[in-house]
Amino acid sequence: MHAAQALAHRQSRLDVAANQRPPVEAQCADRPPDELSWTGKRIAIALDGGRINLRTPKRGRRRRGAARHGFHANWREPKLFTVYLLDQNGRRQRDVHGACDGTLEGPDRLMDLLVAELNSHHADQAAEVVILADGAAWIWNRLDELAARAMLPTGRVHCVLDYYHAVEHLAVIADGLPHRSPGQSRRWLNGMKKNLKTDEPDTVIEELARAIGRRPGKALRREYNYFVTNREAIDYRSFADLHIPIGSGAVESAIRRVVNLRLKGAGMFWLRENAEGFLHLRCQTKSGNWHSFLRRALQTVSREAW
Repeated sequence: MHAAQALAHRQSRLDVAANQRPPVEAQCADRPPDELSWTGKRIAIALDGGRINLRTPKRGRRRRGAARHGFHANWREPKLFTVYLLDQNGRRQRDVHGACDGTLEGPDRLMDLLVAELNSHHADQAAEVVILADGAAWIWNRLDELAARAMLPTGRVHCVLDYYHAVEHLAVIADGLPHRSPGQSRRWLNGMKKNLKTDEPDTVIEELARAIGRRPGKALRREYNYFVTNREAIDYRSFADLHIPIGSGAVESAIRRVVNLRLKGAGMFWLRENAEGFLHLRCQTKSGNWHSFLRRALQTVSREAW
């Protein structure tokens, strides 16, 4: 099927979801019963962005003697989400397919797609919702609106800062600490990595404040504020007690498999419309939903042709 048809199908599904939440059976009639609804289940949502090169034709006249008119190649960030089910121990249920999609049309568009996906599976009736991300502002600044639009259960939504991204920011602080040898900085970092998992967020932040001193440089202040801003999302001790995952590896894997291995490469430049369609199709096949997606999309095309 053509990518344009796939995008048209996605837009029609998005239009329906924007006006009303259709019955799950109408949206997913060809899926196994255990995938029809996320009612009463634990779901995890992970979001992140990648990089691809877009090809934009140059304007004006072609340079004399040039065989081709030429083009600009600019990096753009495709944004992806992946949704999957968790078992009681906080591990991903490998025997049940989740959902994945992405877009080059910006974070608001991605949130529209995510809301449509959540509504089609009755995520508002989920037992628990875990949102995992790396602390990027384009994600965190939209989570309250996402929860409201998808009617996610109040009090059962947990926003988690990816632990490994938090450790990267700790490493930046360790490298910038004044009056410490490389060995002392390394020992401080190893201790803080453990404290991050075992101590309360306020205790961790107090230790960071003592380490950077009263007059930290701009870089240290920025890294310190990163932890202050994400105070509630670094409560890893409580997350462990609740069997909530603390890593966003699922979406990191999606970025690698969907984007890096096929849409990003040396000498690879995409027209925007082609990249959008291919990104959408590849999300379906790599999430294990290709056959059910293809049947639904072809049914939509057949109805419109009729």
